[in-house]
Amino acid sequence: MSHVPQRKEKDCLNCGTVVYGRYCHICGQENVVPKETFWHMVTHFFNDITHFDGSFFVTAKDLLFKPGFLSKEYMAGRRVKYLHPVRMYVFTSAVFFLLFFSFFSGSNVININTDGDMSGKKRLEIIASLEKKYKNDSTKTEILQKIQTYKDTSKSIALNDVPLFISDFTMFNMSGSADKYSSVEEYDSIQKNLPASEKDGWFQRRLIKKEITINKKYSKRPGEGIDKLGNDLL
Repeated sequence: MSHVPQRKEKDCLNCGTVVYGRYCHICGQENVVPKETFWHMVTHFFNDITHFDGSFFVTAKDLLFKPGFLSKEYMAGRRVKYLHPVRMYVFTSAVFFLLFFSFFSGSNVININTDGDMSGKKRLEIIASLEKKYKNDSTKTEILQKIQTYKDTSKSIALNDVPLFISDFTMFNMSGSADKYSSVEEYDSIQKNLPASEKDGWFQRRLIKKEITINKKYSKRPGEGIDKLGNDLL
């Protein structure tokens, strides 16, 4: 309902029907003064947004915490305070894809010659550390030869080459604990021996196990791991 004053006349300006109440029972048009002030338009705009937000949150709450309740309400005809199912679907889909493509842009190149932890100076320090670490290891000859090409800090490096520059590379660590375990078995063993009050919850365990599995499988191919995660989410 708008906040524009109602007309004193009872004839609908749209179809001419005599109006009983605020809305025409034939065409549905609101019987209000046709001329709106700028302030009325502004308040109408914000009222529409807050009404939409309010109905969205009410609908989302019932969807999450009252399974089947909304379906019964809809079938019973009690629909005015809920967001229409199609509008709900379109709105949530738009929000999902907006957030999803904000996190997964599809880029496979990382600039590490900017200021910060992976600056050009830091890059050279890591290369020097790797050279010192592997100089007497014959199995790392290929790596030592490859990193020589990355001493030019004006160039970017491919995402798949990042593990060469980071010891104990961990791609995904949203939980903050994935980098503490080398395998799911190790994590399960540690959790088993912890007191009940210190064990991770169900969701935390699932998240950490997923991170460990992805990091272990794609530690040498982080670009592929990110694509895999993106496909799983879709």
